[in-house]
Amino acid sequence: MAKISFDNNTALPFLATTLGRRDEVPNQQLAERIIKDGKIDLLADVAKLLQHPKKEIQFDAIKTMYEVATQQPDWVAPYVDTFIQLLESKHNRMVWGAMTALSAIATNCTGKLFEHILLIVDKADSGSVITRDHAVNILIELARHTEYNEIAAPLLLEQILKSPENQFPTYAEKSIPLFDGEHKQSLLHVLTLRKQEMVTPSKIKRVTALIQKLERNK
Repeated sequence: MAKISFDNNTALPFLATTLGRRDEVPNQQLAERIIKDGKIDLLADVAKLLQHPKKEIQFDAIKTMYEVATQQPDWVAPYVDTFIQLLESKHNRMVWGAMTALSAIATNCTGKLFEHILLIVDKADSGSVITRDHAVNILIELARHTEYNEIAAPLLLEQILKSPENQFPTYAEKSIPLFDGEHKQSLLHVLTLRKQEMVTPSKIKRVTALIQKLERNK
């Protein structure tokens, strides 16, 4: 990686758009350097750029933020409200980028995410595959907690039920440890129902294994 000098704790000169680049490498390098050097102040400057007038700068900033969040969620968790607001952005890139960041910091922000659980589900239903994937991850994290499980588990089950075939086995595999009692029976019903309409042999095999696992542990 090329040496990056942060003399004024200003991130703008190092973003891909500023450098005339059309790839994400500069944004990834910026995130890596922030992490390596512990540049919390520079991260704050990146967060400000999420509201930049140019959408391309916003896109670079959200990429940098969620790259940092995957490795240092504690540093990014204070911006949870900003990411929740960005779920309402008119730019799809910002919506799925914000959901990616929220997924990365979910363990740190369960209470705040639970407050906005219906917005998260709404964006899962209307957004891209990436948006849905990370929204499901957030629901999984919420369902781990007793105080949120009663509401989060049924919403998670609903996402599994209506998920595309490509995502269906993965969502179910990730979620199965979180369901017990009535919810376990509901998941078994969903798996059995969806299996009948699936066409991909490898995915049918995965779902069959999940059904057998649930039936063994009734």
